[in-house]
Amino acid sequence: MTSFLLLIQNVAPAFYVLAALGIVRGFFWWVAAQRELSWAQFPLERENAVQLGGRGITWMVISVELIVLVWVLSNITYNEFDRLNLDDTEEVAPRAFQTSVPFEGAAEFQTPLPAGQEGPVIQRTQPPSPTPAGTLRPADPRTGCIFNQANIDIPDNGQVIFQTTPVIGTAAIEDFGFYRFEIREIGSSAFSVIGGAESDYPLPLPNNGPLGQVIPQNFMPGEYRFRLVVFDSGSNPRASCEITIFISEPLPTPTPIGGNVPVAPPPVPPSPTPAF
Repeated sequence: MTSFLLLIQNVAPAFYVLAALGIVRGFFWWVAAQRELSWAQFPLERENAVQLGGRGITWMVISVELIVLVWVLSNITYNEFDRLNLDDTEEVAPRAFQTSVPFEGAAEFQTPLPAGQEGPVIQRTQPPSPTPAGTLRPADPRTGCIFNQANIDIPDNGQVIFQTTPVIGTAAIEDFGFYRFEIREIGSSAFSVIGGAESDYPLPLPNNGPLGQVIPQNFMPGEYRFRLVVFDSGSNPRASCEITIFISEPLPTPTPIGGNVPVAPPPVPPSPTPAF
């Protein structure tokens, strides 16, 4: 239907020209009929003049109707069909995601209000608590970490460790035997097993979870390479993940200002009561 209406719209000027010619021709026929009717002396001549005048009026009416029909089809009907088709095929554009949580660094924001009005200030949403991965220092990259076999998520590579820290990661291979933790100080070429042979872990951990823990009090402060090694049932190393950690002294706790804190003297025991 739209194609037909588009065709009508394109050829509408030609229809207007033909209709105008029809109006002119009908008008001349009607004028000629009026002239013949005024000169007619016999009934047959009068009848022919009346028929000619009626034919001229019919041509003019049909031409006017053609102009109106073409104009309606090419302007009103075509535009309406085009709008309906556009509504059917129009895709809803995706809207930008909006959230009430402010962006990082925004201290506060206000809701839009009409000019001259004051509204409540919406405070910034509290950020989540810090993750176990704390201060990070530049370090050598990870080595050999495969996320579904041997991987360490926490501690992160280059993390400073000053307190007991859980080791979160994955240790799982086919024909799993056990896994262990090893450590070496930067400058040393040999790894040492943390806890000795008695510290091997016999259960796999295919999903990211707690593998063990690092106790920094067992080591001197410094830079270390820390690795997770996964063995098969034949005690052969099959996968490993090696990272850098920095072991430091525990953070100092705040002390009261003012130097020495006075200590209350011990209570004086009561004097013995004389016996009577």
